[in-house]
Amino acid sequence: MSAFDWIIQLVYVGAATCFVLGLHLMNTPATARRGNQLSTGGMVTAVAATLAIIIHAGIISVTGWIIMLTGALLGAAAGLYSARTVQMTAMPQLVSIFNAVGGGAAALVAIHDYIGLAGAATGVPESTTVTTLLTYFLASVAGISLLVGGIGIMNIMLVRVTERTREIGLRKAVGARLRDILLQFVVEALGSSLAGGMLGLALGVGIATAVMLSGALTTVSTLSWVVLAVGFSLAIGLFFGIWPARRAAKLNPIDALRHE
Repeated sequence: MSAFDWIIQLVYVGAATCFVLGLHLMNTPATARRGNQLSTGGMVTAVAATLAIIIHAGIISVTGWIIMLTGALLGAAAGLYSARTVQMTAMPQLVSIFNAVGGGAAALVAIHDYIGLAGAATGVPESTTVTTLLTYFLASVAGISLLVGGIGIMNIMLVRVTERTREIGLRKAVGARLRDILLQFVVEALGSSLAGGMLGLALGVGIATAVMLSGALTTVSTLSWVVLAVGFSLAIGLFFGIWPARRAAKLNPIDALRHE
């Protein structure tokens, strides 16, 4: 490791220390201003060290510099606007958004490094490494999306049951059986999940077609995958819609009719 690398590492450690200490000082109103200044100094130092590394390596083209400067200006403008307009009560949400953006940027850097290291270590072509990584990445995103979508459907159905409690009581009072109410809300849950699945399918096919037309990757949309996607959507709607439907079906008609 050269002297330049040692200096950069020490600068990064100092910047991180300033940032952490600044966050600690922000916990109390008396030292919040000083903590903000200290954290800002740490971030500026880290950015300057990163720029020094890029300039020293000399691997960024003119186009790359333009993109980086444009992104920095847009980020600074967004931060300045948020600082001047966002209320203090909304600061946790704003910090969460910025953390998510930072986490996404770190993930992109990690993916780039992984592709380079994996390809160099195994001798596998970079395109194959990218395809494998995208497969695992998209599979994990799809799994999380299914879970979040299912929870969303369940919450929507619970709200519908609450809003239509009197309607359920009226239907049961005139002779609707438990399975009739159960079937009604299960069908509604299946309809919601199917609509979301079809929208996601359309977006997926559209994005795959756009990627293929751009020449970046070769994508194929087969009928079996389409059927599988629709089937998963219906399964998610059925699984997460059963509990709200059973809750609606088990309502006491007298209590339901009294519901305001």
